[in-house]
Amino acid sequence: MLDAGIRFDTEMRQGIEDWEFWLQGMEKGFRGVHVGDTGFAYRRRGESMLVAAERDFDSIKRYIRHRHPRLYNPRNVLTLEADARSRYAVYHPDTDSVSCFTVADHIEKLTRKEFIVRLLQAGQRPAYGSCPGQLIAMNSSLFDGFLANGQLLGVLWTLECALSRSTVVACSVRHSSAARPSISWTSGIDTDKDRWPGGWRETIFAIECFELIRHALSGTTDIRGGGMQSGKQHHYLPLHIQYSGAAIPDQVDHSHDSLQTLCRGIVEVAELTRHGLWDALPLDRHRAQTALPRHVYPELFNLPSVLPSGVEQGKRYAALILNATNAEKLTAAEHLAQALNFEGFIVHLFLFAPACPEIAARSAFSQIITMPLPHLLSGVRSDTYQAGLISRLEKRHMNEAVGALATYDRVVSVDGGLSHSLMGSLRRLKVETWALLGNGTGKVTSAEINACSAFEQAYSAIILPDLETAHLCRAFGIPEARLRLWSSVINSADEFTTADIT
Repeated sequence: MLDAGIRFDTEMRQGIEDWEFWLQGMEKGFRGVHVGDTGFAYRRRGESMLVAAERDFDSIKRYIRHRHPRLYNPRNVLTLEADARSRYAVYHPDTDSVSCFTVADHIEKLTRKEFIVRLLQAGQRPAYGSCPGQLIAMNSSLFDGFLANGQLLGVLWTLECALSRSTVVACSVRHSSAARPSISWTSGIDTDKDRWPGGWRETIFAIECFELIRHALSGTTDIRGGGMQSGKQHHYLPLHIQYSGAAIPDQVDHSHDSLQTLCRGIVEVAELTRHGLWDALPLDRHRAQTALPRHVYPELFNLPSVLPSGVEQGKRYAALILNATNAEKLTAAEHLAQALNFEGFIVHLFLFAPACPEIAARSAFSQIITMPLPHLLSGVRSDTYQAGLISRLEKRHMNEAVGALATYDRVVSVDGGLSHSLMGSLRRLKVETWALLGNGTGKVTSAEINACSAFEQAYSAIILPDLETAHLCRAFGIPEARLRLWSSVINSADEFTTADIT
């Protein structure tokens, strides 16, 4: 590292300069290797540089972040996560195999036994990071159907957010044939399995891997009947999905006993490999369980997690947000997506609604991601601004929504609403934030402009249908430097100037 020109920062007189030194190494491409069973005795005085540094730790961290903005970026951290470990383990009970991945483009296939061995070793070996922290049981044909329809990313994110609230999340799934992909979520189904409506079956289960081990090794294989995990609001959260798109071949549903199968496998493998190792070694708090996003992202960005999207090097990603399935707004989003595709963006459609409509220009969006939980679990509240209503999410849903969008290069609010309130947080994370007023053509209401003006400082650019709307935006106090014409955006032209408005 010294030969590479890396030096300690002599301005850091308060301490923690060694941490900053290692970060310089990371930026130069160096990586650490864990060496077990090494260490030293450390005598700590009552007053020392380390004690003083701990008092000033917040200001030191701010200095370090300022020195390394590229490292302290959600997309960079997600890339490191994807390189180092898998976030999801998807157990396919129909094939008795496990798909491990963070990004669905890079899936590692394991047998059930291989996965369980890795899972049990996670608490004892330095390579713990290679074992996913979240387990989802889902038949392979259903998994492949979601993947083909561009729905898998959104389904897994919803399960991850639901799992932050509940020990177990269960989804029933019903598939319907349609020419275009769509998906809708509902909740509130009776948890008594025998009382689920006809045609619906519990098809997907989600649980944290360490909780699965705890249940298995305690002899409790019926997880749904067990106790609630510490820190969770629910023990069992039922949801269901109705979706259309690529057809799923008819087959026996193996999912109903998938968690019990895994629990039995954990017990069997643990007994076969018990050489005293599992009981003899003291647990290291840094390696006592599989890693989860909540061990990383809250400390770095005050977010519970980030959506695992947009890590392909050299690619730019854009997210278009809709709050409702208005046909005119959806058409505008499709046209905007096609323009962004032409610019080289990979475009994802986000819907802050329980249902996604059938989309005509499916090829414009590589992923269609629904964000149903605010509507299903706690609703949406409204504030007023200049006598107009502005929708807001409660804090937990807000953090999840920001986390879902934090790794994109550009985020566009297509129809305002809830998305306005997210943009300030996204812009602080260096995301380019845009808003579309109207449908690209036609009139824009004063209520739409009023709502946007409440958050105009959070936007990099605001797209308008015509010059008349630009004059009205100026009257509402929106600076013309942020205004762009729909025609110039669609035609990839430069933004219009103040002279165009005046």
